Amino acid sequence: MISRRHLLRASGAAPLAALLAPACAPERREPVTADGRFPIMAILEDTPELSRFVLLLERSGLAETLRGDGPFTVFAPTNAAWAAAPPEAGGGTGTAVSADPQRLAAVLRGLIARGRLSRADIAARDGQIVTLDGGRLRVAPGGQQVARVAAGATPAAASARAAGSGPAATITRPDLRATNGVIHVIDRVLL
Repeated sequence: MISRRHLLRASGAAPLAALLAPACAPERREPVTADGRFPIMAILEDTPELSRFVLLLERSGLAETLRGDGPFTVFAPTNAAWAAAPPEAGGGTGTAVSADPQRLAAVLRGLIARGRLSRADIAARDGQIVTLDGGRLRVAPGGQQVARVAAGATPAAASARAAGSGPAATITRPDLRATNGVIHVIDRVLL
């Protein structure tokens, strides 16, 4: 009787290894791209510079919203932006706001709007965006600077802030297309 060991020796290890290799290889997944084929959360989760934003979205419960049909427009602050933000906005260690999902969600809703708004769409709206928290953002002409418009602020003051004379953020990576919206990466947390 021939044992398995002898059979393997006789057939050679190379053909057996070739048969087993596909079964042992890690599953390859298609790289996530911002070309409109993947949802917002998949793009955010696959972007290392946005990991803090993803963590805060998960803690606040808004990640589930962004996994929905949408469409949504997301202004996603980088990890560096969160590190520089005040603690009451979830910046630094942000333990106070991170521990309170409702406060955290209030901050994050100010970074998300309904609709699929590219820079061109925002320009067509005269740079005005209404966020999920009912607040407003203003994107300056040219589409690079974005700022929160204070309630009751005059259009001139809002325009000056968005033009860079106040606490505005710069859109560093615009128009990342998703199946359920669009993402604009920004370098500052908007308060």
